[in-house]
Amino acid sequence: MDLHSMNDRQKAAEGICARLRAHGHRALLAGGCVRDLLLGVAPKDWSRPAVRADAAWAASDGKAAAPLPRTVIWGSSAPAEVALPPIDRAAIAAEDALAAARSRGRMRRIGIFVDVPGGVWIAGAETSDGAWRSTPDGGAVWQATLEADGAEAVRVEFAELALPSGGQAVVYNADAPSEAYGPYDGSGVGLWAATCFGPRVTVECYVADWAARDDVRLVIDRAIHVYVPFGALAWAKAEVDDSCWIDVNCRPEWATLKNAVAGMGTVATEGYIWCTGTLIADLDETTERPLFLTAYHCLDYDGYGASYAQSTADSLEIYWLYQTDACDGTPPDPTDVPRTSAGAEFLAGMPDWSGNDFALVRLRRDPPASAVFAGWDAEAPQTDAAVSCIQHPNGSYKRISVGAVSEIDANYVDVVWSEGVTAVGSSGSPLIDAGSDRVIGQLLGGYSYCDTPQAPDTFGRFDVTYAVIASYLRGEGFEDEEPEPEPDPEPEPEPEPGNGGDVILSLFGCAPAASGKAQTASAGDVGLWFGAVVALATVGRARRR
Repeated sequence: MDLHSMNDRQKAAEGICARLRAHGHRALLAGGCVRDLLLGVAPKDWSRPAVRADAAWAASDGKAAAPLPRTVIWGSSAPAEVALPPIDRAAIAAEDALAAARSRGRMRRIGIFVDVPGGVWIAGAETSDGAWRSTPDGGAVWQATLEADGAEAVRVEFAELALPSGGQAVVYNADAPSEAYGPYDGSGVGLWAATCFGPRVTVECYVADWAARDDVRLVIDRAIHVYVPFGALAWAKAEVDDSCWIDVNCRPEWATLKNAVAGMGTVATEGYIWCTGTLIADLDETTERPLFLTAYHCLDYDGYGASYAQSTADSLEIYWLYQTDACDGTPPDPTDVPRTSAGAEFLAGMPDWSGNDFALVRLRRDPPASAVFAGWDAEAPQTDAAVSCIQHPNGSYKRISVGAVSEIDANYVDVVWSEGVTAVGSSGSPLIDAGSDRVIGQLLGGYSYCDTPQAPDTFGRFDVTYAVIASYLRGEGFEDEEPEPEPDPEPEPEPEPGNGGDVILSLFGCAPAASGKAQTASAGDVGLWFGAVVALATVGRARRR
């Protein structure tokens, strides 16, 4: 086995086998770890941190009161002003058009990185711009406003943020302070604050009178300049025509399931990226784990691996209920829709070149109360099956396409639309079986446009995804939901040194036995299996929150 293709856990497993072989045993790697090596799938991490549920936020449908900046409360605000460099819109438009022509993937870039000249920083009492000012409660506050001329929105990255107890940071729209996000009161590196919808964003740092101000460290050296207005996006010439797009609210049969689909913004190497995804149900109707399904290329377009996908997931923002309130009605302002901006934990995924282009994440914050958990079907798809796709084409409000499965291969299904199409920004959106209203795939990309509606779009098969994520759908491996410990099993007899006993290690993967029982070479073998998954075709049911 090629050790260069293995990660640390897999190398450790191979090391165990090597030591066993050195003592005369026959030791093999088997099951899910072999699958993971062949598919390039990262092994499951059983130490994921607990998700903090925010019941008040969910009950308010994601519209709980924003954190009001201290300087707004006290009526005193004189932040330092920092101008961000202008962007080259002509060059950006050319890059976007070229990207659209070269790739069938349907993710959408809506913003680019801009450097903060000289950086904005705090190191205790010292600051790069502005100064600490005393507050009426005896504490101290510092502010700086970053302006990106002509930007539709700005998103700031804390390259470093370390705050003492009693300290917090808030970002807000300098021209509309009621649009505020935070507080960010922990420590981190590479933390992306929520998007502020306007060209000017103010960063405020506050410390209480008893807090150790000398311990404050804050560095901002880049931001995202969002150059595309939500809901009015222009792309390549072929996509300007949206005459065939269908408002999802014109199809009342999807009135419930539409609320499982949401727009998602992530920070990747290309800039700020827009895709679509789906909140999916697990197999326990008593739980509401926020599992979100999308396309892998929305998190890791260039295939850097699981660590990069996690770093992208850390920046994830989910825009819920971005849809009209009636057929062909007025779309909402994106600043008015519920949004979760705390990122997510990357659980599993496969790129398109070695799998079916899926990614599953667990949101770090609960969705709003109106969100619906979509059901899914792990049976193999059928040719000519009637299907639909709910999506956010071009980052705009929610639309729907209707068609039928035209072709099927080992990892993907092709779909031809009879009504509606997809567009950039639709990547990751669900393929829904019209007969059962269950998810059977997620969008990789395609060639459908209003002037070529019969060109096929391609979706990764959910039954292929299921083989990898079944343990998560069963609720296994989440640290905040530890099962009751099972009684210790009877110890297996240890083979005598040199007796040729077999040891089969299957780490962090799924057991291949269809019966659900681990397969070993003989009755005297020792079998060690972790997180066994039985690849059965299981159907989930849609649930309201």
